[in-house]
Amino acid sequence: MSAQRATWAIFGLGLIGFPLVGGDFYINLASQIFIAAILAASLNLLVGYGGLVSLGHAAWVGLAAYSSAWLYLRLGLGHWN
Repeated sequence: MSAQRATWAIFGLGLIGFPLVGGDFYINLASQIFIAAILAASLNLLVGYGGLVSLGHAAWVGLAAYSSAWLYLRLGLGHWN
């Protein structure tokens, strides 16, 4: 196994084990960071490589945020329940 593969394997195992040892604040922070990273990567592919302008990404993220807040406030369904 090359050094680069070993580094990625250790990084992947760290990501898998993080929810087991991290506190609630850090798990929530990491999930928000990953969601923002996925949004940024998709916008980079669409705008950077495709040359297209999309407002649909912001609409879907806004809809997801609204739905999550509604489910939490009305039904008591938290993020990790």
